[in-house]
Amino acid sequence: MSNILEIPKYSLHVEWSEEDQIWIGRSPELFGGGVHGSDRDAVLEELRQAVEEVIENARKTGIPFPAPLPAEVHAS
Repeated sequence: MSNILEIPKYSLHVEWSEEDQIWIGRSPELFGGGVHGSDRDAVLEELRQAVEEVIENARKTGIPFPAPLPAEVHAS
C-alpha cells in the first residue's frame, strides 16, 4: 500500500440510494460505481481501499490515470 502522502487526492462520494436502499460509493475520476453496502462508514472505507488499489495497479503497470478534479468542482 502507498504512503498516504503519495496518493493523489481523488474525490470520494458516498450517497444513499432510495431506489436500492443501499449506500453507493464512487470516485468519479477513477470509476463510476461498484462499491456499495448497508453501512455508510464501511462503504467509505471500501471506497478508499478501491481507489488505492486502482492507483497502485496503474503505477505497477505504467498505465496513466486521470488527475484529481480541482477542489472548486466539489464545492458546488
